[in-house]
Amino acid sequence: MLKDFVIIAASAAIFLSCSQEQLWVSGQSTKHDMEFVAGTTAKSTVSGSDILWESGDELSVFDADANNRFSTAQGGTMAVFAGKAGVAPVYYALYPYRASALCSSGEIVTTLPKVQLARLGNFAKGANVAVGSTTGKSIEMMNLCGFLKIGIGESGKYRKVTVFTNTCEPLSGDVCVSFDGEGKPVASSGDNPYPEVYLTTESGTLEEGVYYIPVIPGTYSGGLSWILEDTSGAIYMGGNEFAKNVVRCQPLFLGNLDENIEFVTRGLAVNHSLSEEAPEAGKNRAVIVLNTTCEDVTASVTSSTMTNVTVSKIAFNKFLVQFTNPSLTPQDYRQAVIRFSADGVDPVDATVRQNGLLRIGFKDVTYTPALPSARSTETTSHSFLVDGRSYSISRYLCYQKSSSYLMFTHYDSATSTYGYLEFPAIAGKTLKKVFVNFRGSESYKKCAFEIRDAEGYQYSNYLKREDITTSLTDSLMLGVKKEPVAGAAYRLIGTLNVNCCINSFDLVYE
Repeated sequence: MLKDFVIIAASAAIFLSCSQEQLWVSGQSTKHDMEFVAGTTAKSTVSGSDILWESGDELSVFDADANNRFSTAQGGTMAVFAGKAGVAPVYYALYPYRASALCSSGEIVTTLPKVQLARLGNFAKGANVAVGSTTGKSIEMMNLCGFLKIGIGESGKYRKVTVFTNTCEPLSGDVCVSFDGEGKPVASSGDNPYPEVYLTTESGTLEEGVYYIPVIPGTYSGGLSWILEDTSGAIYMGGNEFAKNVVRCQPLFLGNLDENIEFVTRGLAVNHSLSEEAPEAGKNRAVIVLNTTCEDVTASVTSSTMTNVTVSKIAFNKFLVQFTNPSLTPQDYRQAVIRFSADGVDPVDATVRQNGLLRIGFKDVTYTPALPSARSTETTSHSFLVDGRSYSISRYLCYQKSSSYLMFTHYDSATSTYGYLEFPAIAGKTLKKVFVNFRGSESYKKCAFEIRDAEGYQYSNYLKREDITTSLTDSLMLGVKKEPVAGAAYRLIGTLNVNCCINSFDLVYE
């Protein structure tokens, strides 16, 4: 374990001659020379299991009014930090000093660097964030970060390492620091989170050995991946889906990153299971993840039925899509097509759908094999493609009434078999609702449906359309009564021995 460290506070003569109550006036503070003496286990460089101070280390010391710069010319297990600060009832301290850091009501806002300069057997200088507070003369400084401990097995080959979370949890960027009931620091991601860290070098190549990377502690549900770039610019990728938990003050050892890696051809591909991530209602955002080693990727909106769509890069392979969320009805179909480009590779497109709504209409759909032109009990199934996914219509769904809707015969009396429309599995998603949109006609008013899985288990309530006297188009919603299984295929099954004309289906995935 990498230990917390202690700073013992000592002040100049003017501080010793007066009490805090005498010098402190709320909203007004006079600067005085002060010194803070760092005790036995300091923190900016690694030596065995200890973390030590280095000459040139600097602290931010917050009085009531300002962020004050304190520095040391010493190093080792003890160091004296000198600077000026106003007398205050509570002091908060931050390592390393950052002019832009803020402190308000006991919460410190700072930045954990995304780009870190590698040092063999050590942290990047100034990367290991620590905080503390005091109402007296000593400050206990505590490490904020957890640590990725990585190895490089071959000297002189690699010039850059990128480590990133597979499911977008932050590793670096702006961080808000609060203190729990025991006074221990707690980190939460700020306004500019980054799900990756870059380890670069001054010399141009990494030596063989161990390196430490301070990161925001947390649970990374999808594990970690990494990219190694060699001196020729070639890219190698590896990962560990089980590397999920980084604990404050503790290292997570990932082994030698250059073992069990694969050469990756530079290119772009969309990870479809995440590109179609359904934005939650009211949050107006989705994350698109690319399978790519290109760092120069740009994105643009090529078409959209949403409004005010913007795309911003949050990592070399992750993009945040934000948009206005209009009110939706079952008949609404909102999407944005995003095009990704990079030098020297073919562009790719990804589609974001609002609230996971996917409409399947029957106009201009090509069926394979073609639907029969008249009622039939043939046993051949029919399929069609929507956005590259194959949907199937079972036997006994009789014939196409027109180019814009289907006419179903739901039941075959000879075999007591119901027909169905099967929706394919979408990785990581569950089917939560189905809207059935009808073509109204006096001859085809009676319809009933259920959602079942491929094994016949019933997932929805029994819904029935009967004696509807409104105009041509009506809609029924089937909500699930049992939690579906993510990535499973489901069937919409007709459960009345009558005919029905259907315009389209709206499927809601989450």
